[in-house]
Amino acid sequence: EKPIDGVSSEIIVKNVAPETDALILEKNDIATYIQNNQHDVFISMGAGDIGELTYIINKEFELLKS
Repeated sequence: EKPIDGVSSEIIVKNVAPETDALILEKNDIATYIQNNQHDVFISMGAGDIGELTYIINKEFELLKS
């Protein structure tokens, strides 16, 4: 998808979930974040190629379980 002028991840989080501890990560930082932080739930949202990251996210959680 093409970016929409004036719309960013920060603006979406601020307006949709202003009182949450939502964290915005760059794609290249996701694996490291999972390795260094404990969470029961990890939710990813995005557009374009975000679906390609589900393999990486799942792999990192599987490694943590072993």
